[in-house]
Amino acid sequence: MAWLITDKSDVKIFILYLLMRIDRPVDFITLNDIAVQDGYVSQFDFMDGFHELKATSAIESFKNDDGEEMWQITPAGVTAAQTLKSSIMTEIMEKAARSALALISFKHRDTKVSSSITKDKNGKYVVNMVAKDKEQEFMNISLSFDSQHTAEAMKSSFDRSPELVYRGLLGILSGDINYLADAWNSGPVEEINNV
Repeated sequence: MAWLITDKSDVKIFILYLLMRIDRPVDFITLNDIAVQDGYVSQFDFMDGFHELKATSAIESFKNDDGEEMWQITPAGVTAAQTLKSSIMTEIMEKAARSALALISFKHRDTKVSSSITKDKNGKYVVNMVAKDKEQEFMNISLSFDSQHTAEAMKSSFDRSPELVYRGLLGILSGDINYLADAWNSGPVEEINNV
């Protein structure tokens, strides 16, 4: 079942916890992506929490060597994340942290992705999905389908969110597929709020 964190304090703790776990500065877009990618926090609540954390100096920015603004947790933010009580379940925090680390790993590799569809000698449509960093190819997967329409849909999904395909593959191969069950559940969203 999907969970939605709506309490303002919980949203801020959630953001701080993710910053602590990834343990590196990130640009604003990446920070947004790691906070909302699993659907635990809405875009609106993230923005609200981000601005409050900035105003209270729990997070801070600096310019990297390329002049890009990067965000990181401050010592005060670490203290707040470690001491404040939250109603967020540990399991949710851990799932979100694993997702964040996978996304960060994918992005910080300066990953280049490509995909193609070819027709093999048996008339099957083969989708090839490749991801590589500056040093080497780290993912190369080929899947064959009877239908060209299905092959094009798979290629489109990969092109739209290659990091999610990579994360899903790692999750399945490692046996950590709980987040897939959450994504498949079409039940109502539950809210997490402080009592």
